[in-house]
Amino acid sequence: MKLAHQVLSLCEDAGALTFADLNQSTFKEFEDVLATVANKKAPSGMKKEMDAIKFIYNNLKSFREFSSSGITSTIGIKNIENSIKHIGVEKLDACLKKLTAVSNEPITTANATFINDSTLSGASFKAKVKELDHFLSTLKKPHSDAIGKDCVIRFVRKELSKASAKYKSLEKEIYLRPDRKIVDGDNYGSFVYVLLHELGHRYEASHKIPDFSKPEWITTKYSRKETWSGGGEHFAELFSMSHWPEKYPEYADKITKCLELLKEVK
Repeated sequence: MKLAHQVLSLCEDAGALTFADLNQSTFKEFEDVLATVANKKAPSGMKKEMDAIKFIYNNLKSFREFSSSGITSTIGIKNIENSIKHIGVEKLDACLKKLTAVSNEPITTANATFINDSTLSGASFKAKVKELDHFLSTLKKPHSDAIGKDCVIRFVRKELSKASAKYKSLEKEIYLRPDRKIVDGDNYGSFVYVLLHELGHRYEASHKIPDFSKPEWITTKYSRKETWSGGGEHFAELFSMSHWPEKYPEYADKITKCLELLKEVK
């Protein structure tokens, strides 16, 4: 089913969506983007456009829920079509562009350089930098040794990384996907956890560490995954968990042994 003359397509150069030629194959991507802006304040003078965007988002969610139950929802599609016609493509585009405006100006702190190649708005980018930079400032040896003098943390879109986070050894950069839904706080799988995990790979690449590839260093299910290092994720998982050892009592012995070995690393 297709909305006549009201189509949604992706503008890769703008890093945003434009209301034109909407079809069901793009519903998921549209919903993902609108999910990041639906709770934001309306840009100045654009309350009607913002209300329409929220309305469209809610109908997209309803359409997905109906579809997952094997039910075809023509009402949701009609609601989306009417909303686009009522407000107008150009006005909706202008509002969405402001909501997803990207700040490409790097931010350099005492700990790292942060670059925004994602769809984060300028304000959201600065807020995320503040959060992560504060976390980096709390790290102590050996974790702080992973930062070094040239740490680059790049927020990226899904086109650049399928994973929530990834250490790019050749570029010596850490890629983070701010669009991924990650656990809040500092628990396993949180944004700061995966950042420290990738710092573990950075530490591994820049220091001569003991061999952690043996099965005795297996901890979490993810630690069994193979990586570029050939030793899997054993070390990176231990490196991250060892910052919060009290959270992982089941791995207490391995964490203690890991930290003892790292005391000898230069």
